[in-house]
Amino acid sequence: MTRVTLCAYDYPSMSSGPASWAQRIPERLKRSGIDVEFRLFHWKEKKDGTLYRHLTSEGLRIQCIPFLDAASNQHALLESFCKSPPEVVVADNVIPAHHAARYLRLHGTRVISTLRSDDNFYEAVTDLFVNGSAESRVDSVVAVSQFLGNRCIAGGFPAEQVSVIPSGAIPGDLSRRKQRAIDQKFRVTYVGRLAEEQKRILATTECMISLCRRDSRFVGTIVGDGPNRQQVEQMVAKADVPIEVVGAMSSDSVQKILLNSDMSLLLSDYEGLPTAVVEAMGCGVVPVCLKIRSGIGELIEDGVNGFLTADRAEGVFRAARMLADDPQRAAGMGRLGYERIVKDFQSDVCAARWVELLEREAGKSRPVAFEVPKQLQLPAHEPRFGNEDVRRAVSVESWLQRWRRAYLEMRRRLRGN
Repeated sequence: MTRVTLCAYDYPSMSSGPASWAQRIPERLKRSGIDVEFRLFHWKEKKDGTLYRHLTSEGLRIQCIPFLDAASNQHALLESFCKSPPEVVVADNVIPAHHAARYLRLHGTRVISTLRSDDNFYEAVTDLFVNGSAESRVDSVVAVSQFLGNRCIAGGFPAEQVSVIPSGAIPGDLSRRKQRAIDQKFRVTYVGRLAEEQKRILATTECMISLCRRDSRFVGTIVGDGPNRQQVEQMVAKADVPIEVVGAMSSDSVQKILLNSDMSLLLSDYEGLPTAVVEAMGCGVVPVCLKIRSGIGELIEDGVNGFLTADRAEGVFRAARMLADDPQRAAGMGRLGYERIVKDFQSDVCAARWVELLEREAGKSRPVAFEVPKQLQLPAHEPRFGNEDVRRAVSVESWLQRWRRAYLEMRRRLRGN
């Protein structure tokens, strides 16, 4: 049986594409005969983590590691593997797992990185661990969009080691959708992190408020949590429009909201291939998204199964008004979007691609037990990783001790001892 370890971050009220994927993929891998376990890096109490609660309820094996500085994180992860390393480690977006990759690969474990977005963080992952030096490179890469995969290949990573696998979603039951009449309420929904960075949630909220003011048929729902939630709630309350702001919800609850929605709204600065849009289309909802270079255009055919807009104002209103004025067209576009998801993006289809990849990588692995070195190598600090690459401050005394050891070692070598 192929032994695979998935790495992930965890904290309370976590709602993200990687978190949704981590909750859905284990069951599908297990059904295919893959032995799955997790390494969860957590910032607060492990028992409060979204993934910890879910994965524990599913009976999965988990080791939790408190997130500290880069050296401590790498050491703790390697210690958890050294006695019985798995055949494959999916580093996903976890930087300590990428730092540890050179040691795991040295002892026969294969390491896979996952590229999920077109941002500075994943650009740095690509630069250092995909197209970087030979000792720092991972063995294989999964990109959620063709754009991200092509960027790896253009940088020199072997094309045969790049797989394009979206995160996937579970399609809803379209028989539960109700046919909308032209004079009925038109429901616009946003699902995702309530964050201004990347998601531009304040601009998105302002856009939704404008829709409701300009056409009395429009009502809105904002689903999610994040650093800008309070501002979003204040904006909606001040505007006094029919928009409901709810917190992070389970996948089943989100699907119920989507099955009762007419249009999904995503106006991010950048994405990979957004799970929120895949989930919406899988419920027959027509997406209206800002036209960006990665992912969105691989999923949405403008005017066919959704709309791509060049702005966060008039372009959105024109698309929304068109859908509200023509319920039959909206229903037809929703059906085409649903069929697109069922064919290429549903969870079972994407999981099958993961199984194929994991079994192929496991066939190349030869894991052996190892001792964790006392001194571990780390690449230079990478600012694009933000607080995921925290370095421990080095005291003057510690620096002098290291310098003295290096000097004595050099003198010993020069003397031939």
